[in-house]
Amino acid sequence: MTKKALIFIRDYTDQGKDRFFLWSENVLKEASAEDISSQTEELVCHDYWLIAPILFRLTGRLPKLITDVEELRISISGKRSEREKKKR
Repeated sequence: MTKKALIFIRDYTDQGKDRFFLWSENVLKEASAEDISSQTEELVCHDYWLIAPILFRLTGRLPKLITDVEELRISISGKRSEREKKKR
């Protein structure tokens, strides 16, 4: 199964200029929220909690298969303190 890296640049001015990029097969391409939401391949990203609400607001749906590297790191660390730090 093909995996793609999802790179997200947040527009903290809230002017709707958030940008999405997909990295796959050594190619980086800018993608629309609709492109991201319709992906069937696994998307690997960081801080999906920040990305998901924006995608859902723009498209009304979310990609089917996501791996958030930060959540993965926390879940496999075996350290309860890692999860507690994240909740703060």
